[in-house]
Amino acid sequence: MVAPREMNHARMHDPQGSGSLLAFCEAVIFPSRPSDASRKKYRHVINHLANFLCREPSINDLSSRNLRGVVARLIELDRSRSTVKEVREILLAIARQAHQHELLADQPFVSWPELPPFKPAPDRQKKTPWLPCELNQLLGSARTMPGDVAGIPSRQWWPALLLTLLDTGSSASELLDTPKSAYSARRGELAIGLFKYRLHPLAIEAIAAILHHPYENLIPWKSAKSILYRRMKHLLFRAGLPHVADNLFERLRVTSRDSINVLSRVNLSLPFKPRAGKPHFSRANDLRRLENKTSNEKVKFAKGAKRQKTVADTQPDQLIRITIDTPRNLLRFTNESYIPQRLADAKEDVANHLRRIVNRFSLFLACDATFDHLEEDIVERFFAWLKQLGSLENITIVRERGRLLALWRHAWRKKHVAELPRDITKLTIPKRVPTAWSLDEMRAILKAAGEVEGDVCGIPANLFWPALILALYCTGLRIGALMKARTSDLDIESRWLKIPAEIQKQNADQVFRLPAETVDAIIATNLDGRERLFPWPYDPTGSKVLTRHYRKILQTAGLSDGRRDLFHKLRRTSATAVSNALGRQAAQEHLGHSSMSVTERYIDPTKIVIEQSASERIPRLFVPPVSRELPPLISGEITG
Repeated sequence: MVAPREMNHARMHDPQGSGSLLAFCEAVIFPSRPSDASRKKYRHVINHLANFLCREPSINDLSSRNLRGVVARLIELDRSRSTVKEVREILLAIARQAHQHELLADQPFVSWPELPPFKPAPDRQKKTPWLPCELNQLLGSARTMPGDVAGIPSRQWWPALLLTLLDTGSSASELLDTPKSAYSARRGELAIGLFKYRLHPLAIEAIAAILHHPYENLIPWKSAKSILYRRMKHLLFRAGLPHVADNLFERLRVTSRDSINVLSRVNLSLPFKPRAGKPHFSRANDLRRLENKTSNEKVKFAKGAKRQKTVADTQPDQLIRITIDTPRNLLRFTNESYIPQRLADAKEDVANHLRRIVNRFSLFLACDATFDHLEEDIVERFFAWLKQLGSLENITIVRERGRLLALWRHAWRKKHVAELPRDITKLTIPKRVPTAWSLDEMRAILKAAGEVEGDVCGIPANLFWPALILALYCTGLRIGALMKARTSDLDIESRWLKIPAEIQKQNADQVFRLPAETVDAIIATNLDGRERLFPWPYDPTGSKVLTRHYRKILQTAGLSDGRRDLFHKLRRTSATAVSNALGRQAAQEHLGHSSMSVTERYIDPTKIVIEQSASERIPRLFVPPVSRELPPLISGEITG
């Protein structure tokens, strides 16, 4: 067999006439394969045939003898099984195409030689994860990086990139292509591809520092990816770490497999002094110079040699490492103990809200919350973190604080924790003056309700809405309780409406004697054959859809439809009217409150006409009128 000679493959990209095999592929096969990788693969196969023939191949060279010879030559050269099989299949495909276009008389029928045995690929050198001390150096270099990236300071851009890569384990190219819409700042979640990640608080804070940019991508990069790798090497050089290819973004992915424990040991407050000078970007055939951290000696490593692991003191854990499902898991304790025992009669929304609080606590800790995390310092930092996020109001954070502390006290009673919460800082809540509708505004609302078109569960809408609004105004009930009231709860003859304790927030029965006008409006909706007093087709409490329709009524009446102007404002209007007529004690019993301090938050002081304000009860002072005569300029002035 003739030994192959070296050929100039550059000129093979130039077809040499109509009989050239490469010219045939350019005209027939390549138009159906637009991928550059596929074209490159076909050209490599033609090169193998040219090396075997020691000349430019033509279509007539696709004979059984030549094809068998090419495959046998590749086996002699100890090529891999996959390469030999690929060359064989591509040559046969080219021969079939040439036969179909009547350029080849017969298709080759080849008895192929036996393929070489399968050889497993050699194990590649495994990358070791970054040590905590090395990560602190790397992030210290990122926090002091000079310059800017797409208008964002580099000292903010690089920590956002590195911490997100450490937390998610995604590739740098995927993260840089992720749009802003994939990130939820309120939930702290980031969707990359088909996966959604719940980010560590460090990553959330780093991303929040750069979200002001106007670009579509979450972490923008406007240059080539090769420049990104050079900037990463510069980052490694400033950190005093080996700026070699093995230490780039792929090593961050290896480290991210244990991201919960790694990020809990990262300390971004350590002082950092960058290494002076500029990095030397060596070529492939240069020796790599790696600096050992334990000594001042510089050790040389040949290309591909394994780097020695540096010995350094690791940072202590800041949080306790736990598993996902342990008996001390706080969410598991909430579902199995607190909710069945303490919230058995509560609404499902209350239980779901408590679960969301525990999940937010776990998000702050970057691990599942346990009884060991119920410490005053950790809980206070959790509520400070919620306040810093800015997505929750103070009243919501105070409500979450109360429920988390109630869970803590229940865990103490069950002897899971040793101490009770003593001094957890409470946020201040601005006290608003309650507002109620005036009589003229109520008349405008009833007029707009009587003009609504359509029907509700077979009831004309212009009859349903006035009856509902009058019932809320006369009883002061919560909208959820009234929507759950049944037709049997209303005695039409005596006009008494009984609301059972099971649907009341205060867990107590209440009875109301309705005015005749309200009862007539309810009777007009035809009570025969229906279970609920005010049926609604979507959900029993009518929370969202009912509120949306009520907003339209307020807009038609020309009134405000904000968050504080919905159904609960009718409850405040009813409380203000009762207080105006019978006093505050009667308003407290009317609303079913346990204390007067709660009732005072429902009475609009501007609508009270019987009582006088405090400023009007203060004794009045008499102010003498100011004399308009001008005083003499000088005492003892001489006139004459």
